[in-house]
Amino acid sequence: MQEHTQLTQKEINDDLLKGVFSTPKWWPGSTLILLLIFIAGACAFGYMINKGIGVTGLNRPAYWGVYIVNFVFWIGISHAGIMVSAILRLTQAEWRRPITRAAEVLTVFSLTAALMAAPITH
Repeated sequence: MQEHTQLTQKEINDDLLKGVFSTPKWWPGSTLILLLIFIAGACAFGYMINKGIGVTGLNRPAYWGVYIVNFVFWIGISHAGIMVSAILRLTQAEWRRPITRAAEVLTVFSLTAALMAAPITH
């Protein structure tokens, strides 16, 4: 008959948390690359704000239409998420919970994206 060894609390914690607190070797490199891409995008956006929308090739008088369309698109996506969630809640479908959660997350994400796409440049 085998005897079971008693594990200490520290051994249990170390075993359970080693996957949480350790990072893969590729993490710092990919984070640096993404940070450089973000900085390049922020610099390009700042250059556009400083020099005007003409640097993007949109010289037409209604250049702001691109930003408005993007903003309205994300607001529309959030409305779709609210509608899906409301219909599933009103029908009290038992299988609805995962879909309702996904629709609500979609709504929150799209409202955040709409806020970021808000026409703050004029």
